[in-house]
Amino acid sequence: MINLLPPQFREKIREAKKIRIAFNVGIFIIVCLIVFWLTLMIINARIESLKENQALLTQVERSKMVQLNIIKDKIAKINGLFAEINKFYEGQIYTSNLLMQMSNIFGPEVTLNNFSFDKPSKQVVISGSVKSLKGLNTLKETLNNQRNFKGVHLSIPSYAPSEDINFKADFILENEL
Repeated sequence: MINLLPPQFREKIREAKKIRIAFNVGIFIIVCLIVFWLTLMIINARIESLKENQALLTQVERSKMVQLNIIKDKIAKINGLFAEINKFYEGQIYTSNLLMQMSNIFGPEVTLNNFSFDKPSKQVVISGSVKSLKGLNTLKETLNNQRNFKGVHLSIPSYAPSEDINFKADFILENEL
């Protein structure tokens, strides 16, 4: 194309093109900056939202941890109580086993009136009555033949009636039952 315009107008047209290009580039840069700024604002809003959510989750977890620590403390106290109870019962000698064994030993002729047990010395003292002299002899033999009883001492009154004879026996428990 042939440009027939005088050089001044051509120069003005070139400058107008340059100004239009600069204006368009400036507008493009401003639009890009606005889009970039809006993108940063959206990202910032999203980060703030995530930060608030995370703060709420952290607060919920802290309250759960406090509750969990309270529960742990309660469980520790209960376990301590159970340990004390267990320690108490481990130190006990169950006299019910001894009484069951003695009831098997005595039979129907013997009636037990008193029973005492001294744990440190393992001393057992019993008293009761026997229906006959034969039952008294059987009781004496049975107590002497027991493996768990040592130092058996059976005392009877100097005058022993033929029926309902009172006795007192003491022995040391050799093994725990």
